Amino acid sequence: MNILILSDLIAYSGVGQYMVQLSKELLNHKDIGTVVMASSNIQRTDIPKEIIVEKLETGHNFLSYIFSLRKIISRYNITVVHCNHRKQSFFMRLYQLIYGKITVVWTCHTVPYPNNFIKRLLGYYGHKSIAISSEAKIWMHDELKIDDRHLDVVLHGVDNSTLIISNKNKSQLKEDFFNENFHVKINGENTSIIIAHGRLHPVKGLDLLIKAFAELSIEERKNIKVVLSGDKNTPYFEYLNTLINKYKLEGYFYFAGWIKSVDIFNIADLMIQPSHREGFALAALEAFFMKVPVIRTKVGGYQDMKEYCIGIPVNSVEAIAKELMKWINSKDIYNMMVDKAYKYALEHGTIKAMTEKTIETYKKAIEICH
Repeated sequence: MNILILSDLIAYSGVGQYMVQLSKELLNHKDIGTVVMASSNIQRTDIPKEIIVEKLETGHNFLSYIFSLRKIISRYNITVVHCNHRKQSFFMRLYQLIYGKITVVWTCHTVPYPNNFIKRLLGYYGHKSIAISSEAKIWMHDELKIDDRHLDVVLHGVDNSTLIISNKNKSQLKEDFFNENFHVKINGENTSIIIAHGRLHPVKGLDLLIKAFAELSIEERKNIKVVLSGDKNTPYFEYLNTLINKYKLEGYFYFAGWIKSVDIFNIADLMIQPSHREGFALAALEAFFMKVPVIRTKVGGYQDMKEYCIGIPVNSVEAIAKELMKWINSKDIYNMMVDKAYKYALEHGTIKAMTEKTIETYKKAIEICH
């Protein structure tokens, strides 16, 4: 099989990372020949050289785009076109009206998204659609009316080769981290670190974490620090700081900016993910590999990992505060789940596992197409 990974843009984002990691792993598989990534907007400069990258010409109309697609598909004898945005799926529908059948697979990276009769009418979901979580599959079936025969759940994976638990003393790692990043001295032995890892964006619900932390007594929170990752150049960062000041929580919350997952997880005693919406919550999967207990909302991906983390309802300050108090008083209960979560991640959460299941979807899509 020769695969074309097609997208609206190739950016430094979750979808961009998915496409790069999938493309790289596909080339390690005996059933795959050529892998081409194509987009009209290519922002990433870290795409491995063995992956062919083609820039699509947009021209002045969609026909220029489709003609550019035709040249790439013919040049590399493409077997399967794997779309990663709705627009590209729509273009592939038009492509087939002009040039004839070719196998198309679509991955839906975000649910729910705005949907109505017109969008469903214009929507094209390929011969197979990939849902990245069990919740996504239900939504795609119910809202997009995709038949189960055309739907596969393929959970996102992470590059666990970069997620290595440090053999250094964790207390010392905490002290070094705070000294290097915040110029703050802490006692690593007595300080517990809670992290939230991802973007600083309203969808992540980090304001709820601050409000929940404010409900703890001074005695309960005295030996806790909270570290948040993500680009600080956002209005949401300013809003979070306003809340921290409002509740007089200076000295408890710290913003690390963009940071490698391995670095922040190596100092973490607990990760909280209070998101309003997630496709799959990759940070929770990373925490599993790093043996950090997880409290997360029951959004995308929760059904697939609910046995390995603590689930809380969306938009509930009370639920977050309650779990924080339980963790403070009985950390051992939360730590007991990490070994089981680690085994789950090794079996289901790697890029290799994701790629193997994706290839099976490609094969089934080819059968449906022909």
